[in-house]
Amino acid sequence: MSTGAAKLVQPRASVDRPVRGGTALCRAGGLDWVAFTELADARAPWLQLQKSARATPFQQLSWIEACVGAGALEAGTLPVVVVGYDGQEPRALLALAIRRDWLCRRLVWLADAFNDYNAPLIDPDFADVLSPQIAAQIFRRISHEVAPLDAVHLVRQPDGPDPAVRPITRNNTADAEHSAHAIELQRDWRALYRQLRSSKSRQRLRNKYKSLKAKGAISFARVRDQRQRVRIANRILDWKSQQLEGRGARNPFAGEPSGRLRNAICDLLEDDAGGLVVYALFVDGVPVAGIIAFVDRSTFSLFVCAYDPDNCARCSTGILLMMKTLELAARAGLTRYDFMFGDEPYKLEWANRRIALRHHASAYTPQGLAYCLAVVTGLAAKKWLLARPAAMGFVEAANRTRRKLLNWEISDGRLADI
Repeated sequence: MSTGAAKLVQPRASVDRPVRGGTALCRAGGLDWVAFTELADARAPWLQLQKSARATPFQQLSWIEACVGAGALEAGTLPVVVVGYDGQEPRALLALAIRRDWLCRRLVWLADAFNDYNAPLIDPDFADVLSPQIAAQIFRRISHEVAPLDAVHLVRQPDGPDPAVRPITRNNTADAEHSAHAIELQRDWRALYRQLRSSKSRQRLRNKYKSLKAKGAISFARVRDQRQRVRIANRILDWKSQQLEGRGARNPFAGEPSGRLRNAICDLLEDDAGGLVVYALFVDGVPVAGIIAFVDRSTFSLFVCAYDPDNCARCSTGILLMMKTLELAARAGLTRYDFMFGDEPYKLEWANRRIALRHHASAYTPQGLAYCLAVVTGLAAKKWLLARPAAMGFVEAANRTRRKLLNWEISDGRLADI
């Protein structure tokens, strides 16, 4: 945790051209940094930069616009998109926001609650420009030029070998309560499959597949029809919700504000330009498992995977579909199959790479310091629970009981008549 009693004032940027709607912040790392508080004003440099920049799917403008359209900008939240210009060319972009509530005014990643990963969008040739020192300077200038800040709170920043996709802060960071996981692919699918699964596991999956074939005609398909894609995606999210609520886990796809994530996914699926796709496993034409994923030039990013618990579930339909998409990704020449955020058992069993995720919290004011202390305490409590299955089981059982009571109140006719 850090406090900043003295306000660091840096010179404004000297951008070579007028920037419509932008606020000049500073010149640092050889780039002129400009802040936009309207997404429409940042749209042109964003679209230009993402053609060549390395980033995660969650930094694509189409995803951010879908999240904002679904309600990611809560009351009191101001978008702050910071673009680093090299002359007239955008070379780096930070999709940030200032979130204000009764606690404090803090700088966060834009739509961070919707994203598995939060990272900058950077031209590969400028990957080393955005150092933690320059990031801190930019944050100070935002506090000086856009709105005063009490704290900076940046969550789920992937920390991997690629300098273009890594945390922009190093001090005052801590590992997230969960990691991300991935499989490094190779074109030789058979060799990769043997590396990932033992002979006994491969035999068990063959037996599952035979059992499923005995139930009807099997087909794997990418769902391309727009209406069917959205319809099956909603079914996948229903299955996932049922699975999470059955475990007593947090459900990000139902209720408010969690239901906004479902809306963002479905809105993006209605637009083929979003990079979000749906795959499904069908038995006699009926979907029994589904995957919602981002696919780009090099990576298959599995966002949601779920199966119908009431139809062929004993045949491991979710795993069979995942394995088929894994094979397709490898044979297509993609280099990574990314399971993204979460430590679910199937991810730990299949992945051959762990990706650490970092949280950052730093304070500028006493009020911000109190907020950061609460953040650190909350993260420590989550890790304590996750490290103790018995305690976590008690919390999940309490969550299941609470949901049952809420459902009973909603469905009980006598209460509904009041």
